[in-house]
Amino acid sequence: MLENLTYEQLLETCSEEVKMGIEFIEDYFTFREERLIKKLEETSDRWLRMRILKERERILKAGYMCSDAELMYVLSKVKHPLVNSFKQAATLPDFWLEDGSYDLALFDCPYLLWYLLKLGIGPENEFFRDAVEVSIKSVQTVKGEIHSNEIYHVGPMRVLIALEPQSKQTMMAVNFFIENLEDLKNYYPEWEAICILAIGGLGLWDLDYHKYRAIIDEICEFLKQKQHDEGFWGSPKDSLAFIYEPTCYSVELLVRHLGPGDPSVRKAVLWLKNQQDEDGSWLNKPQATAYALSALISAGEGPKVPIEHVSIKEELGKQLTQRIKPQFVCTYPGPQEIVTEIKTTLKNAIRNAMRRIWICTRFITEFFTDIIDVRKERPDIDVKIVVIPRGEASKTYKGPGKKFLDPAFEILRRELGADFKVNPLLHARLYIIDDQVLISSADMTPEQLEKEFNVGIWTKDPDVVRKSELFFKRIWESSEFPH
Repeated sequence: MLENLTYEQLLETCSEEVKMGIEFIEDYFTFREERLIKKLEETSDRWLRMRILKERERILKAGYMCSDAELMYVLSKVKHPLVNSFKQAATLPDFWLEDGSYDLALFDCPYLLWYLLKLGIGPENEFFRDAVEVSIKSVQTVKGEIHSNEIYHVGPMRVLIALEPQSKQTMMAVNFFIENLEDLKNYYPEWEAICILAIGGLGLWDLDYHKYRAIIDEICEFLKQKQHDEGFWGSPKDSLAFIYEPTCYSVELLVRHLGPGDPSVRKAVLWLKNQQDEDGSWLNKPQATAYALSALISAGEGPKVPIEHVSIKEELGKQLTQRIKPQFVCTYPGPQEIVTEIKTTLKNAIRNAMRRIWICTRFITEFFTDIIDVRKERPDIDVKIVVIPRGEASKTYKGPGKKFLDPAFEILRRELGADFKVNPLLHARLYIIDDQVLISSADMTPEQLEKEFNVGIWTKDPDVVRKSELFFKRIWESSEFPH
């Protein structure tokens, strides 16, 4: 396959447009210092001269800067040898720092960290870890929003998805994006809204394509409506610099979701090819050229077999396997460690629920406030809970958590109303959250989630989910509202 091919062999399989574009970016790095010297000679602006001198100083010390990541990502598609020297430069402070603090580019556009991750520069690098903390995690609001000057919210969100897909901060960011989808379509200028939605869609695709497919469908339909007859995305009133970026991200998402043969993709590819200059660039700008090349490579104009499509199919296969494969989870106390996989699994699933929370368990003295909080934050979520009657629960509950039994019962009855029922015949512990199911021996109590030996199976298998739904509905229909 392609991993055994050299740079020269890979480049040879690319289209002529991609070959020329790659050579333009290669020349940009090779002759960058000469270009900076020429700029110094041509300008008398004091501020601009200072910026050029600082850039030259950093390049002389490190060879590259973190803001080069997008260009290097394109070169990595053909295994260009410059990528290795770029990765080595990432171990040097001058690669990241300007005047003793992080490069302004990282604060304006934390999405650069996603490109660095794809190049193999990640959490093992102390500068990378600090940059994630400073430019993403520390600025996230309690609502999950992450501010950034470029590629608002979704750029940092996609970084979190790549770094820690199941963390609370990641899911807060994802939920914020989904909940504000309509506002994002209409609030920002056209080119920026397109970038935000396309990258947001790519992030959802990375996280769980099958779970978020309906939302990705909606985003792709929006993108197809916004495409101009000529084939590009963005406002023709703006400069061309504001066209290549939204076109790039739109093509990348449409290719993943609809395939390289989609009419919108082919129209965009033809337009991009027609815009290329004789020197191989787009607008004689490295950034615009990188966007154009990313779009073309993702659409199959890069190395053959198209590496993008191979990796996409592999990733979808992994996601589908992970969805169907059941996971064994357990809880047990031990002299040296306490394993609480069931508790952790339930906690994360409840807090990140988007569509439904269906629970039948004998007792609830754990996570009842989380369930109410989720219901308040997302009123449309379908919450249904069945427990045993309070009198029977009081007789059979053992452990210090019993003091929470009555308060939890009252809170759930008051807040959920008709969505809270009791059944004296209940002995099953079944947790259906969105399209996932936990079948367990543990009730939702601190004793059973922390201090007893319990086991469970956690799965997304569609057949198990379907049968669990039918079972739950039978219980729900035979249950009654508490007196």
